[in-house]
Amino acid sequence: MVDLKGIGLFVCGAAAFVWSSVRLGIVWTPMRLLALPVLLAGSSLLIASLLLIAACGCFWVKDSYSILAFINSFRDQSRYPMDIYNTAFKAIFTFILPMGFFAFYPARVFMEDSALGWTAWASPVFGAFFFFIAVRIWEKGTKIWGGTGS
Repeated sequence: MVDLKGIGLFVCGAAAFVWSSVRLGIVWTPMRLLALPVLLAGSSLLIASLLLIAACGCFWVKDSYSILAFINSFRDQSRYPMDIYNTAFKAIFTFILPMGFFAFYPARVFMEDSALGWTAWASPVFGAFFFFIAVRIWEKGTKIWGGTGS
């Protein structure tokens, strides 16, 4: 099945990305061109993994929608820069619920010319780590799932 809404969102997002990079004067070095698909894949994998972990709540909780909505709200909060949060929330949003790796830290690769710390490149690592955890939770949940009974 092809999701036409998704294709439209992709086209709009790509256009906004190109327009923004031109307006911001981002210089597309070979390193940045190589980093783009890696960081996009890492961020996407991280978001999908956290949503899968939340969705796995349905194996143990009768109405798991609230868990999924809670995690989804963090995706909305990731639109804001991490700099607006105090130190405690920065730590939570970096190490416990790593929403900083959805967009903020990877975007630093393209926004700053100075040498970057580990956070700018950790999105693929966090994505792979949370994907591993999500698959393990899924496997554990499917072992106890009894079906609908029909």
